[in-house]
Amino acid sequence: MARALLVLLAALALPAGAEAASKTVKMRLPSDGGISVAQYRVTTAAPGKAVIRNSRRLGDAKVSVLGRRVRGRRYEVTVVALNPRSGASAAQTDTAISILLLTSRPAPIAAAKTGAADNVLSEPATPRGATTVSRLCARPRARGRGRFFAGRGSGNRRIRVRFTGVACQEGTPQETLEARTGLESLGAAVPSCMGTTERFGDSATEVVVRAVCTEQARLFSLRAQPGNAALDCLAPSGASCTCGPACRGTAEDACFASPGGLPVGTLMEFRAAWTQPVKPEDVAGIWVPQGSPVLDTRPAYLRAVQTPR
Repeated sequence: MARALLVLLAALALPAGAEAASKTVKMRLPSDGGISVAQYRVTTAAPGKAVIRNSRRLGDAKVSVLGRRVRGRRYEVTVVALNPRSGASAAQTDTAISILLLTSRPAPIAAAKTGAADNVLSEPATPRGATTVSRLCARPRARGRGRFFAGRGSGNRRIRVRFTGVACQEGTPQETLEARTGLESLGAAVPSCMGTTERFGDSATEVVVRAVCTEQARLFSLRAQPGNAALDCLAPSGASCTCGPACRGTAEDACFASPGGLPVGTLMEFRAAWTQPVKPEDVAGIWVPQGSPVLDTRPAYLRAVQTPR
C-alpha cells in the first residue's frame, strides 16, 4: 500500500535553532468507502504546517488539511479524510487520524474541535456534523497556498474532494451525477440516492426532501425520530405516498412509490409532515431497489440545509 499522507513544507520556514510549538488533534477514520470531516478553531500568532503523525498506519486513506485565517490570530483548520474501498482501515492499528499542528516559530498554540461528521455519505448527520458540512458547502475552498496545509506525500498526489455536487447537493442533477462519479473513482462508497432535506416554509413539523437516484428505487421513505408519527405527505408527479404503519409498518415513516419505480437521474421532491416538531437533520432517507423486497432497505445520503430565518 502506498504511504497515506505526509506533509508539504510550511510557507514560513523556521528560524535556525528555533523550535516550533505544536498541538495534536485527532479525528475518526471513516469505514471503507466513507468520507469524514472535522474542523478545528486554532489560535496562534505563528501558523505553520500540519503533519499526519500516524500516516503509515492509514494504508491507502487520503487526507487533506487546509487552514484559513478567520480573524487576527484565529484560524479555521478543516480536515477531510477518505477511506477507499480497498480496505485502508485494515492496515492500521487504530481508527483515529492524529494531526500535529506546528507553528512557524516559537509561539503559543491552542486548538478546539468545532464540528465533525464521521461519515458524511452514509451515516445520519448529527446536528454538529450537519453544521460542519453546511459551512463547507457555503464556502467552497479553492486549492492553493495556506497555513496548516498538508497534501499527499507520494507523488505529490492530493485528495480532490470538493464539497460540491454529491456532498452539497446544491447543483443540477447532472452536476451531482458527475461529482458522484468523481468520488467513486477515488474509492468512495456513494449511496445511490442522495439529496437535501430542509424545513418546509415556517412549519416546525414539515420538511421537503429533494433527491436524485442513480438506481431505480421501488420505494423511498422518510423517517423521523422515534415516537414522532408521520401525519401527511406529498409525492412527486407520477408517484403516491402513504404514512405511518401503512407505509412499512413503522409509525415514523412516510413512503413514496411508483408502479414502475421512481425515475433515475431526475430530481424528485418529497414532502412529509409529522405530529411533533422535527429537525431536518433528524430525518433519515431510506430507499428500496426495484425488484427487491420491502425489507431490503438502503440508506440515502441527505444533507440537512439550514433555512434562512
